[in-house]
Amino acid sequence: MDFFEAQERARKRTKLLIFYYVMAVLGIIAAVYALMLIFFFTQEDTGVSLFRLDALAIAVVGSIGVIGLGSLFKTWQLSAGGSAVAKELGGRLIDRNTTDPAERQLMNVVEEMAIASGVPMPDVYLLDEASINAFAAGKTTSDAVIGVTRGCMQLLNRDELQGVMAHEFSHILNGDMRINLRLMGLLFGILMLTVIGRVVMRSSLYARGGGRSNRGGGAVALLAFGAGLFAIGSIGILFGRLIQAAVSRQREFLADASAVQFTRLPDGIAGALKKIGGLSAGSRLQHPRAEEASHMYFAGGIPSAMSGSFATHPPLPARIKAIDPGWDGSFPKIKDGSSLPVPGPTRSPAAAAMVSKLAGGATMAAGAAGAAGSRAASVQNTLQRGALELNAGHLQEAHRIRQHLPEPVMQQVNTPEGAREVVLAVLLSRAGDQLPAADVKVLEQRLGKPATERITGLRAHLAPLPSAERLAMIDLTFPSLRRMSEADYRSFVDTMRAVMAADQQIDLFEFTVERMVERHLDLFFNPRRAHPVRVRKLSQIQRELSVLVSTLAGVGSGDADEQRHAFAIGARALAEHEPGLRIDHLGPEHCALDVVGRALERCDEATPLLKKGILWACGKVVMADDKVTDMESELLRAIADAMGCPMPPFVQTA
Repeated sequence: MDFFEAQERARKRTKLLIFYYVMAVLGIIAAVYALMLIFFFTQEDTGVSLFRLDALAIAVVGSIGVIGLGSLFKTWQLSAGGSAVAKELGGRLIDRNTTDPAERQLMNVVEEMAIASGVPMPDVYLLDEASINAFAAGKTTSDAVIGVTRGCMQLLNRDELQGVMAHEFSHILNGDMRINLRLMGLLFGILMLTVIGRVVMRSSLYARGGGRSNRGGGAVALLAFGAGLFAIGSIGILFGRLIQAAVSRQREFLADASAVQFTRLPDGIAGALKKIGGLSAGSRLQHPRAEEASHMYFAGGIPSAMSGSFATHPPLPARIKAIDPGWDGSFPKIKDGSSLPVPGPTRSPAAAAMVSKLAGGATMAAGAAGAAGSRAASVQNTLQRGALELNAGHLQEAHRIRQHLPEPVMQQVNTPEGAREVVLAVLLSRAGDQLPAADVKVLEQRLGKPATERITGLRAHLAPLPSAERLAMIDLTFPSLRRMSEADYRSFVDTMRAVMAADQQIDLFEFTVERMVERHLDLFFNPRRAHPVRVRKLSQIQRELSVLVSTLAGVGSGDADEQRHAFAIGARALAEHEPGLRIDHLGPEHCALDVVGRALERCDEATPLLKKGILWACGKVVMADDKVTDMESELLRAIADAMGCPMPPFVQTA
């Protein structure tokens, strides 16, 4: 799975979606215009011309007005991101402190997926449906949510649940979610025509029942007009389904393949699809608004006689065969699991052997986590020609990291206050054995002595951990941090900056933590602040690239010759991406962290394929001496995260 290629395809699909939508709107305008001519013909004895400016004006203004207002209204409703979709479908936010075994297993799987893919932990919603289904929704990774049905949570074993979650995380990573939200907003406008048509028909029936004969003809014409609008809206919905299918169907095959690549366990996702086929409820959702989000689901969520070009998902047998070519075509008989215990991780012998092999590889990688050479190979494995390659090694490493995180700290991430204290403890975790008096003073002034003592205690648990695990801890705080009020968020950011400035200097680890927290929470609390695509050539950001490559080269070594060598490697990698591009080797006086921050903001405006070239060049710089230091690893993570690119934990699986 190439994250950047997928993001670029998502941008192109957005253009295709807009084209389909414009064509549907033009078709609706033409149909409404024809309906207006018929209406005028029934009201006038002199006949009606095939061209009437008043009819055309009503058709154009009325259709665009209704569709546009409906779409804008729905888009505004969805502006909160994925949580708006989950709540519309009746979802309940799962408490991070849940003691329910099935919910706890689900949360553990999602936490591991988030760590493995390098994205903030999404909120998880439970839908009270007996069927097996799931979805991912949101505008960005910063406001993403995972929705899971009760049947999915209770009927699938851990491997199958992991396969479904890997499928949904591929949608998060590939930019599919934003298209899905736009599609929901746009199609709602077309749906408004059927609503107005129904209202007009009811009004005409009321007028006919009024008892006045002079209203009879007009009421009949009004009834016909309303029926016409209803029919046009229904046709529009049909075309909407076609758009949904065109946007989503092929992505499901890709997401299935990505899930297999991510977990290396085809039995997982294939088993989930087989259980859907053997369950009486299948993947159907009973909620009245389920159809609006039908293109988002793991499997078809609504019963439909339509197939082929109008089906939002490929047929189950086709999806299963693509994963398990030897499948015999039979489905297991599954009962409603509302009272079943949490299923265990039943695995085939081949799957168990694969898990054992991966566990051994991850253990060896973990034991060598401090070896710079091993980490360099891991960077090479992760950045294959700039493509962020997620694999089962990352997932196994995420499982190890999750198990290794201190339980006293994990208990604190489940509340907004506790999550804020964990972030501050991570921020101070490299301050040495004794917390500097300046930091203590800032914390006590802003938060009080009891909170300062709690943060100091958390810091003691976090200090021995490698930086990768402390950064993973940050990713797990986001669901609770999103529960803050905007005022609390502003106060938290001010406190974080004050703590960073207390010792009169900001190191790379502090810079990385700040970039992670502010980027993802700013995009959540201020959705409009997401950077649009403005940079389509690397030459547009030549100065910014000079800053990034020079900074990475300087961080990796104190030797001037080695710095020049590393810089030259990065410059060549960028020139391979855009021939003729030349960047300048800058001294440290031109690469202060605030300058690096502004350079990253500019790079975030680049297209996905340009980001691919930038990250590949950065990876080549840090691998120039065949070793990757903690500082290089942290800065690479900061660069990737600032550009909206997931950066999984580095682990050598071979």
